[in-house]
Amino acid sequence: LHEPETATNLVTYSQDFANAVWGVSSGATRTASGVTDPAGGTGAFSIETAGTSGGSLASQGVTVTAGSTVSLTFFLRQGSAPKAYLQLNGGGGAGVLASTVAYDFTTKTLADVQVLAGGGLVGAKATVEQGGPDWARVTLTGGIGASNATASGYVGPTDTDTGRQGTAGEDIIIYQGDLVEGSIPSSPIFTAGSTVTRAADTLTLPV
Repeated sequence: LHEPETATNLVTYSQDFANAVWGVSSGATRTASGVTDPAGGTGAFSIETAGTSGGSLASQGVTVTAGSTVSLTFFLRQGSAPKAYLQLNGGGGAGVLASTVAYDFTTKTLADVQVLAGGGLVGAKATVEQGGPDWARVTLTGGIGASNATASGYVGPTDTDTGRQGTAGEDIIIYQGDLVEGSIPSSPIFTAGSTVTRAADTLTLPV
């Protein structure tokens, strides 16, 4: 994989979803899943919703360049919920911009990116790639707004393509969260207590 850009994972605990830098919303719970993660280890977590409000795991808000484009990425695997969603917010300025996208585990496809109240991310888009046997790697990208300089992300189970609406007890399995500045999804950048920067690749052609 050629990495054309330098990237910094701004999430300081990219696999330790029990760490305090990760919060939960709407009564969601997070537990070590026991499922083998894409790297062959035990780092996968279950995120379970408490009900129709669509509980999720939430990243800490991180400081980014004002008006920048950011990308949020997670590995996803089906639990008992039929779909998962990612949500990316830009804030810290005149108002919050937020977009969300759902991934269907059965059809292995993404729904259309949705705009949340307050306005969506600038030029929001989503991509998916295979993340290993039974895993998908989904990225949501967009501009946070000219006056905003913080970004935060969410991931959780859902039953719908258009919002955070789940059924109590449903869960998804997640692994490795990346939140980077830039419109090109990065390869996974592992962090354990601080941000980590991965250099761009330099291609050398034989003479």
